Amino acid sequence: MDARVAARLKIARQALLLLRTRDFRNEFSATNAAGDHVFIPALLDDTMDQLLDQFRAAAGPVYVAAPDGEDLTIMSVTPTHLPKHAAPADEPCPVYRTTELGMVISLLKESKGPVTFYEAPVKVLLELVDEGAAAVGA
Repeated sequence: MDARVAARLKIARQALLLLRTRDFRNEFSATNAAGDHVFIPALLDDTMDQLLDQFRAAAGPVYVAAPDGEDLTIMSVTPTHLPKHAAPADEPCPVYRTTELGMVISLLKESKGPVTFYEAPVKVLLELVDEGAAAVGA
């Protein structure tokens, strides 16, 4: 088995354990069109383009679980629509299709709020849901 596949499987197991042992129903309330909660295990050097392919396949909001030392950081990716009368943003979003997930998580931690990503198939809102609170192997 490839090392990257093994790392993603470890993240998926951690996310599943987290969901079984902690009450995240309020935090992870967004579901796709089928009513499923979709979690994507990701590595910090995965590009946003890779994640957006999986986002499209999920057909709705997803949660991205990524390693954060011995813990997990979970980011939500939610389709969003700006009001038609909204003024364009003063600064372009510093996230591009080639941006690595680790850089996006750092940006979200610094901004302390959600970021709208305009290069996605539809505009999406990127937001940290659980920042490093999921203990590995707990």
